[in-house]
Amino acid sequence: MENQIFITYFSNPHKFWYKPFHPGSKKKQLKQLQDAVDEYCEQHYMKQELVDYEPVFGEVVAYFEPSLARWTRCCVDGIREEDKRMRTYRVWLIDEGYPKNVDMEHLKPLPEEFQDKSTSSVKQGAIKNILPAHCVYHPLEEEFRKAICLSWNKSANKMIQSLIDEIQKICFANVSSYQFGKESKDFGDLLFYTNSKTFNAMDVLSQWGMGLIVDSETFLHHMFERKSINSPASSLVSELLDDSSSFGMTVNKHKQYVVSNELNERHFDESVSMVGVTVNQPSVVLDKQSNSVENNSLSTTTLQNEDNNGAESSETGTKLSKLRRKIQHQMAQRMKSVPLNDCKEKTHAKPTLQATTASTMLFKTTTEQHYRATPLQDEHVDPLARIRISPQSLTIDVAQSAQAEYELMHIKPMKPTVQQSPTMRELVPIPQHTPPLVKEVNVQASAGGGSAPKFMQKIAKVKANLNQQKQIVPVSEQSAPSAMGFSPAGIPISSLLAPMKMPTSGSNASLKRFEKVIQDEKCLFSRRSHYRVLVHGSKLPNPIDRIEAANFTPRVHQNLEQLGITKIHRLQAFSWPHILRDNSFICINGATTGKTFAYLPAVCSVVQRQVEESLVPPIAGPVAIIICHSSREAQRIAFFCRTMLNSVAHPELTVLECYGIRNVTKNCNLLFNGCAILVTTAPSYRRLYERVPEAFNRKRIQTVVIDNIEKIWSNFAPEIRLLCKTCEKEGLQMIITAGYWIPVLAIFLQRYHNMIICIGAFIEAAVYAKALFSFRLSASDDQKEIELIRQLRQHNYRNERTIVFGKDGNDLFPIVTTLKQNSINHIVCNERSVLQQHAGFMNWDEQLPGDMVVFVCSDEMLGDLKITKAQHIIHYSLPSTWSTFTRRYACSFEYYESPYLPCDSKQAKGKPSSLVLLNENNNQELPRLVDFLELHLPKVSKKLLEYAKKIRSIHESAKIADGRAVSMLCTHVLGFAVCRSIPNCVFRHALTPNDMAIETVPINGKIRLKICHVFSPAHYAVHLEAHQPVSANNWIVLNDNRRYMMQDIAVQAYYANEDRHQMHGEPRRNELCAVYHEQSYSRCRIINYDEMSMDNCEVQLQLIDTGRIVHVKSSALLFLPEQFCKLPGQALNVRIASLVPHDYEQDWDKTATLTVRQWIEDHANRSNCFIESNVLLVIKDTVWIDDLYLTEQLQGVKAMVTTKRIGATVISKQFGIGDKKSFEQIRQIVCDCEKSLRYEIQEKKSRRRKTSKRNWMSQTIWKNWER
Repeated sequence: MENQIFITYFSNPHKFWYKPFHPGSKKKQLKQLQDAVDEYCEQHYMKQELVDYEPVFGEVVAYFEPSLARWTRCCVDGIREEDKRMRTYRVWLIDEGYPKNVDMEHLKPLPEEFQDKSTSSVKQGAIKNILPAHCVYHPLEEEFRKAICLSWNKSANKMIQSLIDEIQKICFANVSSYQFGKESKDFGDLLFYTNSKTFNAMDVLSQWGMGLIVDSETFLHHMFERKSINSPASSLVSELLDDSSSFGMTVNKHKQYVVSNELNERHFDESVSMVGVTVNQPSVVLDKQSNSVENNSLSTTTLQNEDNNGAESSETGTKLSKLRRKIQHQMAQRMKSVPLNDCKEKTHAKPTLQATTASTMLFKTTTEQHYRATPLQDEHVDPLARIRISPQSLTIDVAQSAQAEYELMHIKPMKPTVQQSPTMRELVPIPQHTPPLVKEVNVQASAGGGSAPKFMQKIAKVKANLNQQKQIVPVSEQSAPSAMGFSPAGIPISSLLAPMKMPTSGSNASLKRFEKVIQDEKCLFSRRSHYRVLVHGSKLPNPIDRIEAANFTPRVHQNLEQLGITKIHRLQAFSWPHILRDNSFICINGATTGKTFAYLPAVCSVVQRQVEESLVPPIAGPVAIIICHSSREAQRIAFFCRTMLNSVAHPELTVLECYGIRNVTKNCNLLFNGCAILVTTAPSYRRLYERVPEAFNRKRIQTVVIDNIEKIWSNFAPEIRLLCKTCEKEGLQMIITAGYWIPVLAIFLQRYHNMIICIGAFIEAAVYAKALFSFRLSASDDQKEIELIRQLRQHNYRNERTIVFGKDGNDLFPIVTTLKQNSINHIVCNERSVLQQHAGFMNWDEQLPGDMVVFVCSDEMLGDLKITKAQHIIHYSLPSTWSTFTRRYACSFEYYESPYLPCDSKQAKGKPSSLVLLNENNNQELPRLVDFLELHLPKVSKKLLEYAKKIRSIHESAKIADGRAVSMLCTHVLGFAVCRSIPNCVFRHALTPNDMAIETVPINGKIRLKICHVFSPAHYAVHLEAHQPVSANNWIVLNDNRRYMMQDIAVQAYYANEDRHQMHGEPRRNELCAVYHEQSYSRCRIINYDEMSMDNCEVQLQLIDTGRIVHVKSSALLFLPEQFCKLPGQALNVRIASLVPHDYEQDWDKTATLTVRQWIEDHANRSNCFIESNVLLVIKDTVWIDDLYLTEQLQGVKAMVTTKRIGATVISKQFGIGDKKSFEQIRQIVCDCEKSLRYEIQEKKSRRRKTSKRNWMSQTIWKNWER
């Protein structure tokens, strides 16, 4: 058949790629192109020395595809840097039509003649006349109905994918092509032919309730207004590829990418949870007599009256099309003209505006007295319309009534008229003879104050009381569009807040239908300790419960959706509405908890409105300044800002990024043109300001953001003070984020306009409230019991609420026994407690002084506690995880008061406290606890520090031995003595006795080496060639290169026979195996692998003979015979001591690394040239040297001269700086580990002596007894 195709990649019914089964005349052209690419790549890359090539995002490059056994063109669509050394690229195979993850070594550049993507036969297709849908329960009709949903269901994708996999003959018929930007997309009918049947994909999706069939006009309107449809194949590669298994590749959903549209803060920490996911709300119909819509209508939830005919429906559709164009044309003027008072008046009630047109969320109305409207949820709906109908929107952007919108549709261009909006009472239609029903309610803090069931009961009671008092508002025939419906219909919010009696049993049936929906979707005010956030300030905002409720600009809403942000974090629920009102904000929480996006979308929206509405003067300088702690973070933040503002299409919203010292002049010139946002680091801001202070105009600067201030303040406090001084003005919006509390935050909290502080890290809330922390290290449990009683008597438990936590039930037994023996009143909560009794635990917060009792609880019940006013917390034992330990502090959230803000309470509260009782059994989380103490306490016991170091070393050794942890040390610890991203770093951060220097590595003198790979200007993989001891003149050969050469020949000969290829099997960390890399077989060690993906997972390898780091699939690993494992790895890591990047960065500039690599390659290619160094410090596989000396043996004269010193040249070229402090810290870490090792050796010798002495004495006594 002419329209037969085969699908190369399937994402969803509206996004798949295919090739024609019969390419026709284009076949010869494609064959010629493929032959030309193969010939070029084999000529330039197969026989020449391989050099690293690092393509940029969007570049067309060549890739050798092993499954095809040929070179193919591909486009770079994503870059991942997992271990800070090696990049993995995500590419889209242009001529094959599917994505793939490849290593950097496999990509090679292509000339411009091969970079035309239009020559490919791969096309993008979509099934026409069908929209994604799901089935929802209709409570009145008691049946399931279809409703358009946000995106295609995974089940729908899997069902179509199964047809593609199992059916050989696929046709794409009735195809129509449409242009979307630079890309073309084909819409048609996807048909599957078997021997006896023909399946139409559109009918299959509709029959199984996963799709909604619509007419062509409606379908095209929907597709053209979806911004994501403009994305080419790169948008697909940027997504999480769920269905990639069909192409022999597994993509990890939890990877984080640098260039593509993915988020580094998408994963969530234990301290703050997300507000319930975007759950599709059930459709609600207001009249039982309405009929189902036909299949070709846009939504099955839209009901027409029996008297409506087809002509009237067509006429209404035409009106809607006109209305949409008019609304879009006058939107900007209406946004400016809406007064604030009108906004407040229209937002005090909670509208449930129901949409029937997916593109504009307008009303489809009738002339009947009954108003029927149901929700239509689609992820590509105009965000501006969502903001309009949101009950929590801050302002009304296009606040027009339905009557005004109808008249606007018929308005004449030359004679505009302003139609006054009807009052709310006029807008609420009331049907006749309708029993009281509970309609969809959007629960907020101001409208409930209680739980969801109580709130629903109030609604039912109010509707029952108001049912007979309602009157129908007559509607004329000319006023066809119906008025807005509000939820609950006809009920003022004040009535809901008034005390009402319980509903009758007849209304309980309706209540139960909605109870689960409300609890699932409106759980914002849950009192579970997992969900609590501490918020303090003079004016606290009402939190929002979904992204649509935030009053972002439409552009920001759309780009957030494109970035894949569909869930709202707890911090964002408070921060977004507060920042959008131009208020200042402080956020404290751990990594990966949504801190960055707690301010970024709101700041972008505020800046966009200020620029587009000319609220800031059009002069030099930025409108907002964002200070980041590193250049890598500045690049990431700038990328997200450009994406959300769409700076490419809107030059007035330019985003500048400045870091380092090499592009200061360029950015100074760009600042004079003005920009929307400047993203920079603290030292770079000082350089810019000192160079061009006139480019920073206070009148234009409106917002200042300091991201992760705790990482900046210790090294760049003067720069932060300069920033605050130069931007100081009345009404300046200051936004600060931090991972933990630092004292300087108190100054910001008291200084700026309407500042609030939001803390999601529970234990940091205790530090902020100045709780007294104390620790007792006991030798036995008896000592812990004595300390427990002493603490209870020191703080009178009858007048001060005290809670005692134990790890499990075994810990509670000695606690309860001790309390009984000392006649202390108490309540016990453990896993045997009846769930119904938990409501009584909340009463513990209300106990009066003098009647209070001690509350004893185990960690199993921590999530169900409703206690929030504990003053003293006693930790009888540490839990197994750090997150459980921090959650215990949520029991004091309502007791904490801000020591830096005016207090509302008349009586001063006592100081909160926390006591941790430790013994030798608390080994699991003690190191983490000691790290916390070092952050916040001025002095920590030496005994505790040494004990924690010993435990950390033992844990690291045990994990490595079991294969549960990565054995490689973190490169940041080895280079800078500290890693700033420990929670997200998979590498090891503590030295163990096994890391100490071995005999084969020189510990002093000079070494001569050969560079195998340059990781950075301070880090190299080398081969040691010779060693010259101290006060010696001769060189001693270290490694026998002939042995390694003979083994390499044997390895290549062994694997040349494919019959000997044996799969390595399931990967285990630190195991040896073989891999085919760069046209040869290499020995390698498994560093890490993806444990979540068991089938053909991604594995990180270290080539032990060259030091390179590569990423491959587990299926590429080959078994390494025992005879090839005996010889140790030839490569060794060498680091230049005291050489670090500028501005306390932990990532080197790419230009610096490439420059140093070029210096070394030029030197190595010359004859009689060597590379020498002086050894300073050594561990097992790493040597620290003073510098790399590029030396040359002069001909005719026995003299060696130094042509270049790498470290000194890097500093002179301003690529880096010298920092002796960091190397001294590294030396101290190694010395401490050596002392610990010597101490253990001495202890073992002492135990052996005692054992041998006891054995000798026993033998002597036995001999004497025998005599």
